[in-house]
Amino acid sequence: MAAERVIGVDFGTSTSVIRVKRYRGGEPVSQERLAAEAVVFNNGIPMVPTLIQRLGENAYFGCDAQTAKRGAVLYHSFKVDLESPDPEKRQKARELTQEFLKYLAGVYKSQSEGGHLGEADDRERTIISYPVKWGSGTKKFMLEAAGQAGFPNVEGMDEAQAAIHAVTLQSESYLKKEGYLREGRPCTVLLIDMGAGTTDLALCRYTPGDSPVTETLVSWPVGGNVLFGGREADELLRDYARTKLPEDMAEKILSKCSADKFKAWKENTVSPGLLRNDTVENFPDLDMIAELYDVEMEPWHLTRQTFEEKAEAYLKKFPALIRGCIAASGVKDADIDLVILTGGHSQWYFVKEILTGRLPAVCGSLLPQITEDSNRILSVTRPQETVALGLVYAPMDSFSGSPAGLADAENITENVYVMDAEGFGGASKSAASPVVLPESAGSSSSLPEPAASSFSLSELVEKFTAGQDFVHPGRGDFAVKNMTLLREYLGISAGEKVYLACDTTLLGTCKYGYAFAESGVYSRRYGGMEFISWEIFADSGFRPFDIGEFGIGIGPLTLCHTKTGEPGNALRFIEELQKYLRQNRKQG
Repeated sequence: MAAERVIGVDFGTSTSVIRVKRYRGGEPVSQERLAAEAVVFNNGIPMVPTLIQRLGENAYFGCDAQTAKRGAVLYHSFKVDLESPDPEKRQKARELTQEFLKYLAGVYKSQSEGGHLGEADDRERTIISYPVKWGSGTKKFMLEAAGQAGFPNVEGMDEAQAAIHAVTLQSESYLKKEGYLREGRPCTVLLIDMGAGTTDLALCRYTPGDSPVTETLVSWPVGGNVLFGGREADELLRDYARTKLPEDMAEKILSKCSADKFKAWKENTVSPGLLRNDTVENFPDLDMIAELYDVEMEPWHLTRQTFEEKAEAYLKKFPALIRGCIAASGVKDADIDLVILTGGHSQWYFVKEILTGRLPAVCGSLLPQITEDSNRILSVTRPQETVALGLVYAPMDSFSGSPAGLADAENITENVYVMDAEGFGGASKSAASPVVLPESAGSSSSLPEPAASSFSLSELVEKFTAGQDFVHPGRGDFAVKNMTLLREYLGISAGEKVYLACDTTLLGTCKYGYAFAESGVYSRRYGGMEFISWEIFADSGFRPFDIGEFGIGIGPLTLCHTKTGEPGNALRFIEELQKYLRQNRKQG
């Protein structure tokens, strides 16, 4: 029997994602039920900037459009103009969208023909997403444009339905256990999609079961876009940088620092730094430009407090959006059972702080059930991929059969890797054997904020590295070629000791990886930097999960993926490390 290959295309304002999943007889072909193949771009990245750059007769797409070229015209955020009241803008947006979809289809086809996305006789089916609030004409255009671009057998699904499907499938075991969702019982879900361009909300009534039903009660905002996206945060940081420069030189220096550099600083340094409640003291790109002009800058001293003071008016737009959505729906704020976060901008610390009423200067309690129980806020590890995953999960029912690929203290049989007796470097493959996952000591969404560690790692270092304080040069999975780069990408300060670092990239770029350091565990995946302190790490439960790649999730942290064969290594090491930290704490 030929397999059905589902192609999920999430055409986003700032980033686009394609996922692929195969089914036979209505069941996933892959052993891991929630695993999905990624269509990759450039250096193996499973998402691509939604950009087109035109220079004369030449057009550049995605990552190739990010490099500035003299005389070129850059087109971005054209998805927003697909429903513009201006006919010229709307037509231009359609032309650009058609071009970009053709580029996406070409990348998909080239990888499909290579064989790693399935078999030649697969029956292909494409599902493309669109916002709930779009009119029927724009939705119809997207389906036609995807078909004309070369995607086979195109149908559509709104982003809210896809996101809810993805998150409820991935969190099924947990949601059942906590009683947040019960088969046949309607649940009120607020979906918040926070992208680079806009923040869009959809209030839905979701009824789980063998044939789950998602009813959209209202989408918000209506009649235009309220600007509460990532680009506004970039501009806030640019304004903050201006205050650190001499007034007569500020514009000249800032003109030499591109928007992409501010975006990278925000994602790699500011957002993860403030998540850890650190003080951000550098911006290497801008600092270097100032140094070249022999301009002395004031210290950065960017803290949560200074950011919140600078961004006060901006931050207040978020609760205003939520209140507007609730008022338009007629639903009581106390009736909202779950909040689902998607989009890269949702990873900022202030999002959950505002939702749970912990930023009183911005607003008080918004959603009573969410304030009382922050576990009701859900997201996948890389929220930019939520919609694409939901699209390829379309053939799967929620809340039927066994848990969707997640394990709660169950035995899982895998080909595991074990640590060798000499320490971190050099893993040896064993035969298939059971891996027992410990029961969670607390779910990730209820974990406290990262705090300074009270643990001493001296015994740990002695146990695993013979008393040395070093980055193990490693072999295979644990090799790190450039610790300076990895520190920069992970957001680890130069003065902090690192006990173990792992570069998880295939090409040794150090752009993605993880590190065990003095203050806690750092990780960087496609969605951005993540961090948890040692105290949180010690008490966190962990589980395997499938988001296109197999990984180990620890609280809010993601460590590894199968492309470098690490999961078993990390799993065994985590068990030993947690056991040690708990014993060490009990001993005082």
